[in-house]
Amino acid sequence: MKKKNFGGIAVICAAVLACGTLAGCETKTGGDNPSTTGTEVTGTGVQDPASTAEPIKVTEGRTYAKDMDLDKYVTLKDYQNFRVERDPVEIDEKEVELILKDAYYNYFPADQGIKDRAVADGDTVNIAYVGKKDGVAFDGGTAESTPLTIGSNSYIDGFESGLIGVMPGETVDLNLTFPEDYGNTELAGQAVVFTVTVNCIIPEEMKDEHVAGIVPDIDTVEGLRQYIRDYLTEAYQSEGDDAYQEKVLETFMEEMCEVKEVPQEWIDYYREQINNYFVTMAFQMATDPDTLVQTYFGQDLESFLNEHSVIAAREDLVLQALAKKQGLCIDDEELNRVLQEQTTNAGLSSIADYLGESSMEDFRQTYHYQLAFDYLYNLASQK
Repeated sequence: MKKKNFGGIAVICAAVLACGTLAGCETKTGGDNPSTTGTEVTGTGVQDPASTAEPIKVTEGRTYAKDMDLDKYVTLKDYQNFRVERDPVEIDEKEVELILKDAYYNYFPADQGIKDRAVADGDTVNIAYVGKKDGVAFDGGTAESTPLTIGSNSYIDGFESGLIGVMPGETVDLNLTFPEDYGNTELAGQAVVFTVTVNCIIPEEMKDEHVAGIVPDIDTVEGLRQYIRDYLTEAYQSEGDDAYQEKVLETFMEEMCEVKEVPQEWIDYYREQINNYFVTMAFQMATDPDTLVQTYFGQDLESFLNEHSVIAAREDLVLQALAKKQGLCIDDEELNRVLQEQTTNAGLSSIADYLGESSMEDFRQTYHYQLAFDYLYNLASQK
């Protein structure tokens, strides 16, 4: 089956996940090293439960599609010739070269570097350093082998310029001060000493021997370049497939159906599902749901729920109607067979364990949604 699932909530969840690192994350630009930003976003703990929005109670006794006259709500047009063009995958060669150069700098063997002249502005060097405050090394301020381009302004003032004129193999002490707005408040505005060793100057010209072994069985620059190109192509195709699935459903909703009415209980159900998703994610990120939604979607939680609960309910209605029209709905015997198969595949001992708090009818409706979407996806992608 395709990745699309359960009445549109997967779209919202996937969007949140795609926006950045979520639960238990820590993102730092360069750690507590001489990098100019030092921005920290931490979520390793959980917030005070008193400040966490409560989940909405899941609707009980909602009416399922199998028990409804869906023609009252949805009119499907003639969709047999429904097709959706897939956007072509295009690789930016500049991106290929940037990744290639990054791999070259990061994996360059220091013993093959330039060591017979001093560092000049514009050179890329391989360095090791230890940062100390009041004579004590601070967390994140140490590196054994890392590339740095002199003049890139990626490290704090004085760090890069302090290496100009240093010979490879030499060690210097740089007396520096972190910016007042540095992300780590313990170091912001503080005087520190970085003891830096220049291991080598990395040559501009990339040779086969420099990249051999970065990727197993690839020992040439051109081979590594093609590997990166192939990797990006596969990644873009995967991203493109996700986007294509969304495009298929959105186009079908716009062109191939008329939704006359959306049951309020379905809207309420999806409102609960979406809200509870954000409550869970916000708790894991040590924030609150409204802040989370504002950060990633630019809307307050209430507005987001009002909008997307209707979208999700409409999508579900349409795909349930499509499943019914195409004869994709399963009976109780088939439902039990599918559930048992998925329970076994999940390594669980009973269907009840597999379903958890969901009901068999919840699963049936989800399964019909999946079957209908698979049918629609295959129809739309035909040549």
